[in-house]
Amino acid sequence: TGFAIVSVMRAAGINAASLIFDHVGCLGAPVRRVSRRRVLGLLLLLAGSTCSVADELVLDLQARGPHELIVTAAAAALPLIGGCLLPLQAVVNGALAKNLGAPLRATLVSFIGGCSMLILAVSMCGTPLGALDALGHAPWWAFTGGALGLLQVTSNMVLPQFIGYATVGGFSLCGTLSSSLALDATSAFGFEHRAPTLARCGGAVLALAGAIVMRQSASKPGGAGKPLLQETPHSSSSSTRAHTTEPEAAPTGVEGGSARGGPLVDG
Repeated sequence: TGFAIVSVMRAAGINAASLIFDHVGCLGAPVRRVSRRRVLGLLLLLAGSTCSVADELVLDLQARGPHELIVTAAAAALPLIGGCLLPLQAVVNGALAKNLGAPLRATLVSFIGGCSMLILAVSMCGTPLGALDALGHAPWWAFTGGALGLLQVTSNMVLPQFIGYATVGGFSLCGTLSSSLALDATSAFGFEHRAPTLARCGGAVLALAGAIVMRQSASKPGGAGKPLLQETPHSSSSSTRAHTTEPEAAPTGVEGGSARGGPLVDG
């Protein structure tokens, strides 16, 4: 489908699923309802990711015929589903951390499960000849992926309890776009040099604005702004009348009445 289309659909899946998980309050996290402000943040994030890959996206679409565009649209559902699975991974790992009582223990169990699946997959696919010899010639920073994955998995496990899944996804997307700009501009780690363009810089700014809007709307449980999904409010006046009792009449035999209920007549 092309890298640009995959990136946009993946970002859409991540942020849409994060909004849903916030709305239902997964794992006992504070419920942050879908509001107009949070939808605005989502649109800004999607606009930022689209602008960041606008050049590649145009080239991908121009290079395809009508039939290929239909196939591409159908295949774009795969990165969309993959993006939805990332917040789901955070939910699953968060449940594991809650049961084990510590995020690092849950991260260890998660890595053991992933390592077991990788060992099985590599065993089934086979190891190319000379792979182990080539491993010895790899640069030192090529072995830091596990440590970086530890930080990512642990942060995705802990932070949603405090700022919500959508806010974590928004700032993660903003960080991805910003670091991509820096890596391309400096040609670090062997990346091909790509000068920052106005579209890519604008995309990072839009993504940052969307993440900030998400954070502001998630500052309080329930979210700020008018909810899009809300129950019909009851009338305050009827509720007040239902809980208001009439003042009791003065007891008989006190001022204004006799013990038998007849009025007191002066003189």
